[in-house]
Amino acid sequence: MFVRDFMTRDPVCLRPESDPLAGIALCKSGRFRHLPVVDNDSCVLGVVSRSDLELFLAEAESPGVMRRQYRVDQVDTREMPSVAPDVPLEEAAQQMVESKTTCLPVVEDGRLVGVVTETDMLNALLEVLSGQQKGIRLTALVPYLKGSLAMISTAVAEAGALILSLNMFRGTEPSNWGCTLKATDVSEEGLIEAVRPWVEEILDVREI
Repeated sequence: MFVRDFMTRDPVCLRPESDPLAGIALCKSGRFRHLPVVDNDSCVLGVVSRSDLELFLAEAESPGVMRRQYRVDQVDTREMPSVAPDVPLEEAAQQMVESKTTCLPVVEDGRLVGVVTETDMLNALLEVLSGQQKGIRLTALVPYLKGSLAMISTAVAEAGALILSLNMFRGTEPSNWGCTLKATDVSEEGLIEAVRPWVEEILDVREI
């Protein structure tokens, strides 16, 4: 999974000379929290948030009609790290966490080609977990051993089930890890019976 698979292409942008009021209007109409600021060559100059624009106008002198004389480049524009379209999605997510931001510009050959946002990340998570497909979801603690996932997937397949997703997460002890499995063509009881010999503890099972 790469950034290009989930990024928002051709994002709405602002120019340095844009009216901050117009930027706020764009944020409201598109429900955006941030907008990239680009020059005439689509090179990213920074990112400005709706709150940045609103704070600037609230604190600026000459209220009312005079606000139309202000420009976006007078607002404190934040420099954001950018990512390339072919970067793995988890690398972009790590950058977002480290930068404490909810969006990143996506740049290719020096030009803005998209943005990746926390909403895009949530859509990716839904896909990884098969969140939009119906099935039986089972969460268990699995021994931290080589081949444990292979044994679980084999047992589920032998039970006649189709695995929709199989994901690991941090366990409760160094000796185990967590496993979330989603499958179809099987009942809750059938899935439990299939995996029970290969897991330490079943934490949850439900149809979703």
